[in-house]
Amino acid sequence: MLAAYVDLKKAFDSVHLIFAESLEVLVMALEALHEEAKPLGLEVSWLKTKVQVFGDLLDEAVQSVHACGEDIEILENFPGLCLHPKTGQKLAEKTTWSLPGCGMGSCKKIGDQMHIQHEYCLLSPPLPVECKLEQDMTEPFPLCCAVIVCQESGGSPEEYYY
Repeated sequence: MLAAYVDLKKAFDSVHLIFAESLEVLVMALEALHEEAKPLGLEVSWLKTKVQVFGDLLDEAVQSVHACGEDIEILENFPGLCLHPKTGQKLAEKTTWSLPGCGMGSCKKIGDQMHIQHEYCLLSPPLPVECKLEQDMTEPFPLCCAVIVCQESGGSPEEYYY
């Protein structure tokens, strides 16, 4: 199995994974994505696009794939590590990082596979008139998540965390 980590320029945090059973099928999928992105005003960032091989699919020591006139680096398989889809950085299990909009990314082992997980705050339900949202985006996740504060008439405020 091969996987391509594809970043689209001009698309907010847009990373796509393409899985294929052979190098030929992967190249065809990359070229199709390149053509389909054009009418949308998007462009594949070939510099950030990486291919990872799972298992012994490639017999020879191939170091790059050629698609759409660009050479794409083939990464080794890194057991026990996550590969950050944006930076290509290898991350140890339990590594965490901040995500825009009050979120957190982490590298986790689930079963015998490594996974990147993204966590964000829950959306708040519709608020009654006496309630308001308070949020401090300077705090790290989950402290940056909104707090619902309700003021009963004549009483002290009550806080509900979401």
